[in-house]
Amino acid sequence: MPIEGTGFITIVGIETAPAGDLNLTYAMPAIDPVVTSRGEILDTEANLLREGREKSNRTSSKSMAAGKIQFHLFSKEIAEKGVIRDINSLLEKDPSDPILSWVVIIDGSPRELIHHAEELSDKPRPSTYLNGLLDRAVISGSIPETRVFNFDLVSLAPGMDNVVPMIKLNEKSIEVMGSALFSKDKMVGTITEKQNGLLMAMMKTLKNKKYTYEASDINDEDNEKPKRGLSILIGQKSKSIKISIRDNTPVVDINLKLNGTIDEYKWDDLNNESSVKKLSEAIGIQIQQDCQKLIEYM
Repeated sequence: MPIEGTGFITIVGIETAPAGDLNLTYAMPAIDPVVTSRGEILDTEANLLREGREKSNRTSSKSMAAGKIQFHLFSKEIAEKGVIRDINSLLEKDPSDPILSWVVIIDGSPRELIHHAEELSDKPRPSTYLNGLLDRAVISGSIPETRVFNFDLVSLAPGMDNVVPMIKLNEKSIEVMGSALFSKDKMVGTITEKQNGLLMAMMKTLKNKKYTYEASDINDEDNEKPKRGLSILIGQKSKSIKISIRDNTPVVDINLKLNGTIDEYKWDDLNNESSVKKLSEAIGIQIQQDCQKLIEYM
């Protein structure tokens, strides 16, 4: 079939529908230079992904091809029901479906996000916009990189749980919220993009993350001024994890060595060694407290 007659699905939105079915939304960018629209969006309701694609194929102007899907967008309700891996089963079995597609949780309706993103004239087409947005968020430590294949692998691994990117639709943009936390197959909580950076430092390696030191104890005299605290770019030098048994209880010590570059701060004497030491200690204490709060929450 000529390429002009093929519709390449790039985004699939999946959310709950009445009677236990799925509301499915398929986005296909326009590749015909004659067409002025940015793409075609198809909505349908079905119980299975395959059924939904076949139903949409009967209304599409082109033959729908799934090999270029980049994003599977799941609603929070779907994630909280613990059925993402069951829905993904088709992707594992059908070689025409890419298992490198992103798994993303939507705070809201995937269908609404896809339709609205198509109307954002000051943004690239939705798949390009999402790809750039999520790639930069991974580099900055704001979200993990979660694809279909590693979501399913972690779901089957004893003692491991998934951490999945979470985004939402704003009036004129799409915003990275942080991450959805899973226990076995079910979504059970969320963390902010700032907390995700700390989680990546404890789990993997944090390359670069903007961190805001919010305490005002280092510049109490300036409490009436707008600049209280500071912004710092932190990176990870090393990490060590030691596990021991104390009173028949496993104890895990996580030691992080981080370096930081101050990105924004009030005009001050940071060329003074004692000021830098005081500031470094204060930031270190807050990072440690934030990590401990995150561990307690998880």
